[in-house]
Formats: sequence, structure tokens, C-alpha cells
Amino acid sequence: MERARELGVRALLFELPLPKRVEATRTVQITRSLVHGRFADPRLWLPIDAGLSELRWLDGVHLDERSAMLVSRSIDTSLGRLLGQIQGQIPSGKS
Repeated sequence: MERARELGVRALLFELPLPKRVEATRTVQITRSLVHGRFADPRLWLPIDAGLSELRWLDGVHLDERSAMLVSRSIDTSLGRLLGQIQGQIPSGKS
């Protein structure tokens, strides 16, 4: 991430939603704690606002097609908001 920033690249992180029983596992909790500890700045994280109750998993970790589409839309919406914020910060060059 630091090298990307040095090169002028903006990289974002996101977490795909998981079923509650998977999120409750020790492995997921430890991994999440380590990753969020290393990347604590909330500006590095792209929010995914897909309703957990609307999502379905084929095997416990892989989303079905409908759920993947909902998550994709959420990512697209978040990226659109972010792009709008960035474009609002860039001078248009007009006097």
C-alpha cells in the first residue's frame, strides 16, 4: 500500500460479507483483527452496504449469482461516491 501511494496509486481494501457462522470463527476474527490493525485508516476501506439478510452463499463462503450482483452494485455505488468526491476536489481549470 505504501509503495502504491508513492507511485500515486490509490488502492482500497474491502471485506466481502460472510455468513454469521463463518464470521464467528476464530480464524476470521483473528484475520480481521490483524488486517484492520495493519490498515486502521477507515479511508482505506471501501464500504460494502449490501444487506446481509439479502445475501446467500452457495457453500458458506462463495456468493450465489444474485448475491454477487448485489455486492457488485454496492461496490459500484461506493466507487461512484468516492469518484464524485475526488472530482469535486480537482479544479476544473475554468476561471
